[in-house]
Amino acid sequence: MSLLGVVRKILRKMGIDLVRYSYLTHPIARKMYFVEKTNINIVLDVGANKGQYAYELRQVGYSNKIISFEPLSEAYAVLERQAHKDVGWSTFNIALGDQDGLVDINISQNSQSSSLLNMHQKHSDAAPESKYYDKEQVTIKRLDSIIEDISSVNDRIYLKIDAQGFEKQVLSGAKESFDRVEMIQIESALVPLYEGETLFFEMNAFLYECGYYLVSIDPPAFIEPVTGELLQIDAIYRKVR
Repeated sequence: MSLLGVVRKILRKMGIDLVRYSYLTHPIARKMYFVEKTNINIVLDVGANKGQYAYELRQVGYSNKIISFEPLSEAYAVLERQAHKDVGWSTFNIALGDQDGLVDINISQNSQSSSLLNMHQKHSDAAPESKYYDKEQVTIKRLDSIIEDISSVNDRIYLKIDAQGFEKQVLSGAKESFDRVEMIQIESALVPLYEGETLFFEMNAFLYECGYYLVSIDPPAFIEPVTGELLQIDAIYRKVR
């Protein structure tokens, strides 16, 4: 056995693995491959929480513009502080959806599972720390309502949506902006996790009708810890040319 094989065997016993950092084998490298190949110059980070996604992009070398949207006031305060250090990263304290106005958002104990939709029992059973404990009134906008303020017709946008079951509504409010959106990344459930959410196979058909095709599925985003059942994935779509 080679030295690398010995090292991997030892690490696997510790619950760690070594994976080649290539767009063929590594999800982050694959994402950046598409970002570079499609000449993305703006990433719209919808459901930014505290800025984890944008921070990861910077860590792997993405240097163009990032615009983050986060409706929760507590998470947004952290996000704003993070973005303040980066001149190419701007933030908005709003939710995106299919309407303009005010809505109530459910606040999760773990923050990242907060949603405009009610949580399904299967979700809270699989992740008890995600249960709701409060609500907050937030501003909601359609991307179509603000697109002219944040981009130009020549921009090439990567639209990442982490809206906890509300992805279809975000996309429905962005249809007039699709001429600028080259790629779309969404969290997509295989079983109901939030009441009224659109599941993967219907979402896949919807995005195909909108002119996008599936190019990548990232490692499982959410797995039921007892049964090992896959509940949710990250799916990446590219515009049909």
